[in-house]
Amino acid sequence: MAQKEPLVYDIADATGFGDYDPALPFPADNLQVIRISIVDIDTCEDVYGGRITKNMICAGIIENKGICFGDSGGPLVVDHKLVGISSWGKTGCRHPHEPQIYANVPALYDFVKENAEFDHTESNHGLYDLLTIRVYD
Repeated sequence: MAQKEPLVYDIADATGFGDYDPALPFPADNLQVIRISIVDIDTCEDVYGGRITKNMICAGIIENKGICFGDSGGPLVVDHKLVGISSWGKTGCRHPHEPQIYANVPALYDFVKENAEFDHTESNHGLYDLLTIRVYD
């Protein structure tokens, strides 16, 4: 999990099983990955008009590439570190010149650290950490 925010134009990988072709069944049979770039906040604000906060990262603006239905909650990774979690965008998918919105993991790092419980579980795949965030009313 990244503690430092990515820079504008950093190349990021977004993955998910979401819709990628309306003519094919949903969800995708295989995990999909797209390579997109981090977008500056001013460009994002121009598209979304005041709805962007410091807890969000914008990425995308590559024609016909982007997250889509079914990808929410998926990772956005820069240099092998989680920097974002896919969240929302304009209605529909793959709009040229319209970035998608991700939760800003570095901005939320302290929140996650304070509210996370780590379960160190042994599995047949080796040791892994299961991260659970407590939600309070």
